[in-house]
Amino acid sequence: MSEKVVREVSIDLSDYFQQTKQYILAKKICDSLFAAGFKAYFAGGCVRDAILKRRFNDIDVATNALPEQIEKLFIGKVIPVGKKFGILIIQDQGEQIEVATFRRDGKYEDGRRPESIEYADEVEDAQRRDFTINALFYDVRNKKILDYVDGLKDIQQKKVRTVGDPQQRFSEDYLRVLRLFRFADSLAFTIDIETLKSALELKDNIQGVSLERRREELLKSFKDTSNSLKLVELYSQNNLWKFYLGVENLDLDKNLFKEKPIGEEEVLSCLLWNVPHYKELLKGLRISHQVFKSVVTLLQFKYDLVKIFSYNEGKLRYLCLSVDFYRFMKLAKRTVLDQELDAKITSYYNLADSYIKDKPKPLLRGEDLKDFFQGKDLGEALELSFQEQLLNPGLSKESLLEKIKKK
Repeated sequence: MSEKVVREVSIDLSDYFQQTKQYILAKKICDSLFAAGFKAYFAGGCVRDAILKRRFNDIDVATNALPEQIEKLFIGKVIPVGKKFGILIIQDQGEQIEVATFRRDGKYEDGRRPESIEYADEVEDAQRRDFTINALFYDVRNKKILDYVDGLKDIQQKKVRTVGDPQQRFSEDYLRVLRLFRFADSLAFTIDIETLKSALELKDNIQGVSLERRREELLKSFKDTSNSLKLVELYSQNNLWKFYLGVENLDLDKNLFKEKPIGEEEVLSCLLWNVPHYKELLKGLRISHQVFKSVVTLLQFKYDLVKIFSYNEGKLRYLCLSVDFYRFMKLAKRTVLDQELDAKITSYYNLADSYIKDKPKPLLRGEDLKDFFQGKDLGEALELSFQEQLLNPGLSKESLLEKIKKK
């Protein structure tokens, strides 16, 4: 057992934990483990967020019970997702809780996971974690925080600091460099000087982290931020874009980030708004085909805007049915300075927004027109009929059919 230097703080955080659906199951797991003679605490980010009175979704549990002992205690409810690392999922009543056995990690050979682990106590478990603010435990039975790394002090000082030697922590998993900046932004904390120094010294090693993990971290950053403009400025100041998008510098339109971009398509579109070779960058990101197609379509609208506004009214309204066009107009509204163009964009954005909320259904379908049009002509007739319907919402199906037959 390691020597314990612990700060115990009695505090009732039940009100904050009870705000998540997982609380009932997480407490039940802790109570069951305690009744069987084991220690069990809430652990990690959920404790940090409860202290800060921030919303969170997941509660993790850490215990000195071994995986085999946990499996015997929760028969039929255990998913052994990471058993060799001492991590199990307990599933019950539609909820899932990650339960991890206290451990110390061996060497990190692949820059992500330890080659081996040894089961340990809660003190050593805290010492292996990334940042002090994420290394706290909450004893839900006795209503107290267990702090072995001065995490509470760092929370009070609004500081992000690694547990122990920052060079070692980052070299174990270089994604932690990006996580550092995400936490600093989302929590509005400063970064400890030695931690920042090591992060900047080691950041080029992030290239060895898979693109998928880096992209996921980027999306988490935008999801967690309360100020997307400050987030992009933080990343620009620390030259982090090359690890996400493969370019040293981005010509960012700050107006796009006055509101938080929602979802992967909007995030990538905002970041690549002023990048002419956006297709090449997107191809290197290993994103899904659907996301690639949506972002390319959205950004192409920007370059085709003059042409688009030369369309007749029916074709423009038809275009407003597109989710990608809706997203484009949503972003374009933030960047246009010309009042006349802004008014036009706003008008069609509002129309697209109404279609998103209550999408019109076409009155005429292929079955109605197949006796009059075939092949390519049928497709064009269907599109034309929908345009006519959008222009004249009061048209009956019969009147619309007669009108299209004459075209």
